[in-house]
Amino acid sequence: MEGEKFRRQHPIKKLALDFYCYKLRFGIELDGDYHSERSQIFYDKDRTEVLENYNLHIIRFENQEVIEGIEIVLGKIRETLLTLRIDRI
Repeated sequence: MEGEKFRRQHPIKKLALDFYCYKLRFGIELDGDYHSERSQIFYDKDRTEVLENYNLHIIRFENQEVIEGIEIVLGKIRETLLTLRIDRI
């Protein structure tokens, strides 16, 4: 996307990111229905904080967002890519 390469199921320490752009240190997580359970919400929050402590930028989308509004999701990803590129300058 936007000329950037993404890896699928990329390992970071003991975790795996659904999609990861190594060049921009940018991860995308897709969350299924079970991510709405209370214990999973706390786990996901902690997991995101751990990843951000590795200086990674993480965004999350629920599967339903992808299914019902893929263009919106892709737009948010593009916007994030552009922001991260600018930040690197």
